[in-house]
Amino acid sequence: MKTTSFKLVFLLILSALTLNTSFSQNELDKSVTLEASSSFFDSSVSALDNLTEEMDLYAFEDTKPIDYFEIQDERSVASILARAMFAVGFGLGFGEEQTLWCLHAAYYMQLSMFANSALYGALGLVYDGFSYNDLTRSLLDFQLKLLMFSPITKFKEVFLMYGVLMAYGFGSEKYNSFTTDITRLTASLVLGLNIILTAKLSLALQTSLFTYQKYNYKPESGEDYTNNFTRAFLNKQNLVALSLFINLGRQR
Repeated sequence: MKTTSFKLVFLLILSALTLNTSFSQNELDKSVTLEASSSFFDSSVSALDNLTEEMDLYAFEDTKPIDYFEIQDERSVASILARAMFAVGFGLGFGEEQTLWCLHAAYYMQLSMFANSALYGALGLVYDGFSYNDLTRSLLDFQLKLLMFSPITKFKEVFLMYGVLMAYGFGSEKYNSFTTDITRLTASLVLGLNIILTAKLSLALQTSLFTYQKYNYKPESGEDYTNNFTRAFLNKQNLVALSLFINLGRQR
């Protein structure tokens, strides 16, 4: 009887030890699993932080809508106007019974750049003339211009041109069978518009606000004589010149 009781106690102790060992192993496995999960979570968060830093998700905070840039138009005058330009064109004018015309070409060089305008110097050649009944005249002019280009529109596609012109010309005048040699000095205030067409081309209209001219006449027979003329903007003898500008120098 004692032997049976001893065996029963031994079996109970063995069962308790086995259960305790199994429980301890399960707790150990759970602890390892939790530590692994925590480590994986920490590494994932760290990787996500690194990815966020590399992508710089905050870089787009100051991004402006497209309309903002369309409205502001950050182009400067220096980026639109070329350092050197060549202009060629023609001009017309009408008096009471006169038809005035000219063909012209000029080379423009940028002399100075200001905050919102540019100063150009131009050397030009103009062949002009007029006809009136039996009287015809033609002269060749060498011109020097100093013109300021200033934008007058929001997106800088139209420029106001204004400045001074000085010229020396020579030629002849014919009336019936008589010829008179002529020299001419000109001083003028110039006003015009320059319209940007493309990165290389622009179209300009120019005329004179005020013009002073001094003519020296040397007829075939008789004494030499001089004549002075002044013309204002509304005078019918003022030429209106149309010019095509071609950009030669690279823009800044």
